[in-house]
Amino acid sequence: VNETVSEVVYKFLPDNPLSLFIELRKLIGSHKAGHPNVYNEVNAICKRLLELGYMDEKKYKKILKKISYINK
Repeated sequence: VNETVSEVVYKFLPDNPLSLFIELRKLIGSHKAGHPNVYNEVNAICKRLLELGYMDEKKYKKILKKISYINK
């Protein structure tokens, strides 16, 4: 019997913008190093920075476009 087990991981984001920017930078570096599965985390961090007023819509879209699967 083959069973597919799906694991859901919840990651809580801090409200500290500095911590968010540090994590964002790490994830973008990871993506550049060849690990493309960071899109959802990058999106969540960018959304949070947008909500907190530390990122504008233009920068948000630019980052997501840069790491999107469509551009691969």
